[in-house]
Amino acid sequence: MTDRERFEAWSHDQDEIVGLLRTVDGNYRDCAAFVAWEAWQASRKQALAEMATICEELESHYSAYKDTALLNGDVDLSNAASGEPRACRAIAEQVARLATPEGEQG
Repeated sequence: MTDRERFEAWSHDQDEIVGLLRTVDGNYRDCAAFVAWEAWQASRKQALAEMATICEELESHYSAYKDTALLNGDVDLSNAASGEPRACRAIAEQVARLATPEGEQG
């Protein structure tokens, strides 16, 4: 489901949004729908940026944790923690992809 599909599903329960007809350029004709869509996109972009930042911070935390374990001679703990930084990075990249504007998703 695309972001626009999620928005339109949500908007069906909103009394203020009376129509989802779009113009040729893809904008909503109804002013309330247009403003709600713009707000929806901005909110989602901000939330995804915050989630990506959290993942990046976790990556740094786990990298430092792994390095500290190795410096302390705990190879088993270092090896056990080696996957977390990569997992955090992969999650951050996926979240960043979700933040791509709909027009760029295809």
